[in-house]
Amino acid sequence: MWNEFKKNMTMKHPDLILVGDLHLRENTPFCRKDNFIETSCEKLAWLKNIQSYHNNPLILFPGDIFHSHKPSFYLLNLIFECFPIYSVIIPGNHDLPFHNLNLYLKSGLSILEHFLNHWNRSIISVATKPTRIVECGGDVLLTLLPFGSEPKDFESIEIKGKMTLQNGYKEVLLIHEYVFEPDRPPFPGCDYIDANQLLDKYPGMDLIVAGDNHMPVYFEREGRKVICPGSFTRQTFDQYDYQPKIWFWYKKTNHIESIDIPIKPAEDVFHNPDDSQVVRVLDTFNEFLEATMNATVHEYDFFEMLKKYMSSKKFKNQYDKRVAEKILEAITENDPHSTSY
Repeated sequence: MWNEFKKNMTMKHPDLILVGDLHLRENTPFCRKDNFIETSCEKLAWLKNIQSYHNNPLILFPGDIFHSHKPSFYLLNLIFECFPIYSVIIPGNHDLPFHNLNLYLKSGLSILEHFLNHWNRSIISVATKPTRIVECGGDVLLTLLPFGSEPKDFESIEIKGKMTLQNGYKEVLLIHEYVFEPDRPPFPGCDYIDANQLLDKYPGMDLIVAGDNHMPVYFEREGRKVICPGSFTRQTFDQYDYQPKIWFWYKKTNHIESIDIPIKPAEDVFHNPDDSQVVRVLDTFNEFLEATMNATVHEYDFFEMLKKYMSSKKFKNQYDKRVAEKILEAITENDPHSTSY
């Protein structure tokens, strides 16, 4: 993959590499038929080669490194080998037990950070509170806001780093907040923030890098920019025609360019979404969700009800055993009340 890609690689070295949500996971997404964990590791190894080829610029990850806060030891061992060496990460909601930043030390991301920094000679910085650091030779002031944090005053955050800020430095913000293009909400009644509002919310930033939205967003106003890199891999049927990308950023001009991540044709790695088995399972879930939406249930009750329903004889008799096991695995993995490790 890398040798073929390198032939057409630009020689211009970026100052930052911007990457979207990884959602690394051991189980295979319902829509995929390939060895997904192997595919994910190949993509990470490709990213690591990109970084090395361009003299190791800093990579920014805006959250959701893992699909679940409790990745298996097997998955962690694989990721130890291929994760880029020089990176800044903010935890996303999927990385945190109960989506709670105070429980970071109980997460798989904390283990990844500890291992890479202490045993693999990497430089991995994970912000567990609002943080400001000087990067890129003093030409960038990087502000990090992990999921669940939002300071009232940036000026009150101590600036860290051994470098001195240079004249004309750029300010870059890394957040895990769903953002969409102005006038293009993802669904009716959406109360997420659009890119224009985000620039108003953080007026001092030259570049805002946002995670959470799995589709790319690029917006520019008066030279200031918002970029949501989009998901690193394709994990849902609606991404059948999606082209994952990473983004290069150049500090002098605040210019951004996209780089396509090498992928296989969708028909080679996706199940056919028109397959009767797939359609019947999705229809069944739609019926279940409609029923629970009309009931007064707590989050814990919802997961318990779903597990019981998936374990029922009615469901097992109606659907392939492998399909039922896959869905049950996904339910358990995403249940915030499941026990860590």
